[in-house]
Amino acid sequence: MLDVLQKIIDAACFSINLYQSLCGKMNDEKRKRQLQLFLEHGQKQYQSFQYLHFLINGTYYEHQPRPIVHDSTNDLIDTALFNEVRKTNWSYELFTNFTGTKKQIMKQALKHSLQCAAALLEMVEEVKLEQIRSAHETHG
Repeated sequence: MLDVLQKIIDAACFSINLYQSLCGKMNDEKRKRQLQLFLEHGQKQYQSFQYLHFLINGTYYEHQPRPIVHDSTNDLIDTALFNEVRKTNWSYELFTNFTGTKKQIMKQALKHSLQCAAALLEMVEEVKLEQIRSAHETHG
């Protein structure tokens, strides 16, 4: 379980970096606000995951930040979506193994990851539609 929790901590940190990058690239104010909320909640989640790690292992997890390889909006959204799906799977795994307060923390993490994934999927669709519109205007 500790290994899965460490993967979630790594993924939470990566989410924070991805959401910061995406906020800087979004033109849509609604999406920017949504990403800002995801960023704030992600930072709280990161702290909760570190606290769980401390409760289980007696130390905080020293993770290695993952660099963002691509910086196009499309790639960032795709990467963030994939990262949220991974966090959802790991959160569910821990949710089914924890009890009490730990289980409640993982339930909240699971809900947050699902909300983020749904919003990111909408963003993927919006970006694709915009690309189709631009292609039609260019070739039409």
